Amino acid sequence: MNQEDICQELNQIAIHELQQLEQSLPGDPISCFVLFTEMNRVSDYYGIGTNYNLDNKRVVTQTVDIMKMGWNLAASYLLKPLDLTGFPFVESTEITRRHAGGLLYKFGCHNLLKRTQDMIRAGFLLAEKNETGYVFRKSTIPDSQFPDLLEFTLLENLQTEIKASVGKTYAGWNVVNQNTIVENLSRVNNFLFHDDKTDLSAYALVDIESVMTPLIKPWNSAHGIMLSYDSTPEVDNHFLALATRLVLKWRDEAGLHPDIQLGKISSRELTSIVIIVVSLHLKHFHFASIASQKYPEILIPQSLTIWDPLDKLIQDISEFSGMNPTIVSHVFEMLVLKPIDTPFLKTNTSGFVPLLADMGNGYVLRPGSGVYINPFFFILSLLEHRNPNVRHAISSPREDWLRNDLNALFQGVRYQRVEGNIKIREGNVVVTDIDAAIYDNLTGELALFQIKWQDYFFNDVKKLRSKASNLTKNLDEWAEKVTQWIKKNGTTKLTHDLGIRVVPEKNTSIYLFGISRSLARMKGYGFRTHNENLAIANWPQFIRNRSNIGPAPRVFHTLFETLRNQEDEQVKSKPMPIEIIVSDKVMRYNDFWSSIED
Repeated sequence: MNQEDICQELNQIAIHELQQLEQSLPGDPISCFVLFTEMNRVSDYYGIGTNYNLDNKRVVTQTVDIMKMGWNLAASYLLKPLDLTGFPFVESTEITRRHAGGLLYKFGCHNLLKRTQDMIRAGFLLAEKNETGYVFRKSTIPDSQFPDLLEFTLLENLQTEIKASVGKTYAGWNVVNQNTIVENLSRVNNFLFHDDKTDLSAYALVDIESVMTPLIKPWNSAHGIMLSYDSTPEVDNHFLALATRLVLKWRDEAGLHPDIQLGKISSRELTSIVIIVVSLHLKHFHFASIASQKYPEILIPQSLTIWDPLDKLIQDISEFSGMNPTIVSHVFEMLVLKPIDTPFLKTNTSGFVPLLADMGNGYVLRPGSGVYINPFFFILSLLEHRNPNVRHAISSPREDWLRNDLNALFQGVRYQRVEGNIKIREGNVVVTDIDAAIYDNLTGELALFQIKWQDYFFNDVKKLRSKASNLTKNLDEWAEKVTQWIKKNGTTKLTHDLGIRVVPEKNTSIYLFGISRSLARMKGYGFRTHNENLAIANWPQFIRNRSNIGPAPRVFHTLFETLRNQEDEQVKSKPMPIEIIVSDKVMRYNDFWSSIED
């Protein structure tokens, strides 16, 4: 049986599974919301580090991932506006959680089968049919996706190491604090700056558990003993500090520039409210984690997903932050998931969960799962669904943003940095543009950069491959145009057009770099760049290599050769096989899930 025939069969199984699910769901909004709440309780419980052990039943990582895949689809059916005042309170039991978790898992299986089809068609998965069902195994293509993803962790490790080296040396650098940048930039020396603007360690409580434990108060809800607690300014500041560091990193990762305007609110206002909401989630989960050890009578699974009157939450955040209540209300309009957004949920399989969900009756649900994945991914996707024009506002400052960060890696008197984007021309015709250019006065090396900032925070295989194809094609075309222009016009005209003062006794050597903010090595999606004059890197990879190379005799030459050698890097992974049963068919995924070995 060929691969397309298997895809057609999987599609029919997925459709049948969804039809069975639809028939099993309640019809009235209140029952739907009660079930939706219970699904969130299950999802939240699996996210607080409980070893995936709920109701004395061990659940493997893959099963939890499948549940996450089903959240959006489940919400699209169950999140309906309520016409009653207050929150429909029903006790959570082992039976209700098993039922809700089972349905969430089935929704996830449906989305998994849809994604499996796309991966087979893209050549990422190979499928075989047997007597009991199907067996899926990876082709060699997806393994090449790991290196770019791993770079984010490697960069975090590097930044931790650099922070520990302040006042010392690292890879030939003198490591200094960011606040000494003015006096150091004019010196003839090699400095690596540690950016400590998000260092809020002064607000962190060393023994947070001893402070929080006395604040816990078991609460008899008349439907089981639940978690209740007081707080203090010190505890609030502790979690605000944690949330600030996380959220600013998430904001930058999602590409939301702090200076842009989004309708009635600014990015800074949105970020400020997200920080507060995330801090509330983190604080609540930490209280729950402590209570699970200290108060066995508290029903932790029932206590995780909580709710608030919307007006009161807006008022509390306004008073706490000092922000105008109208601004806070506008921010909530933007980040709160509403029942009217269900068409967006039904087609989105990326496993996003909102920080807040509108119940349609003046209350909001607070799914703690919203902090498991960068919440800005969900927010930006939701904003674009509501208004496609917002995409321009979000993307327009990104090139300048990344160019400024790039130039910051080559500060000091050794380098000349070209400001802004430069267009090279043949007469009056623009051939292409150079997004950044940096000249090394010491060696005569000139680095030319093409900058790309595409969003990859979704798992739609077709969209991912389309972006990968466009990226590699555009970078190859750019490198070819620049190379041919230089051959025809010469390096002297190039440096003149760039406004660079060439050191007369130095021969100008030119290196072309393609920088992609998130992903660059597209071999893992079936594409790659071919121009031999081009070195590519994602941004964390470029920072890491720039830092490790240090003040080398030939920085750009070394960077170019290093990145070229890393282009085909592989990361060893260990398969995590699992079998699932859908419509009486056994689906065995041999290595769809895997863990990184080294």
